[in-house]
Amino acid sequence: MTLSEKNVKRAFQSAKTDIINLQREILELNIRQQKIMQMLSVLDKKLVVTDNKAAKNKPRVKPTYVASKAGEKFHTTNCPYAKNIKGKTKIFFANKQDAIAQGFKPCNCVE
Repeated sequence: MTLSEKNVKRAFQSAKTDIINLQREILELNIRQQKIMQMLSVLDKKLVVTDNKAAKNKPRVKPTYVASKAGEKFHTTNCPYAKNIKGKTKIFFANKQDAIAQGFKPCNCVE
């Protein structure tokens, strides 16, 4: 075998060794990735449980005032005028201050 043939043979052996080492590293990385994904899945489930508990404990505010997007006045939810507002155009408010802050004036039904 000539010197150049020996050099080519060594280069191929070196490349083969490098490829085998890279394949091992890829396999190890895949295993680590799977472990991380499992840990994230567990954490995600715990987060959902925590969020659900927080949502159950959070007091719900029932809207007490309503207005039409195109209107100028806001009403109590049981006002006859409020009942005529179409669903798509309804805006709900938890309190008078929110309605006034958005530029609405109180109807006579609002005390």
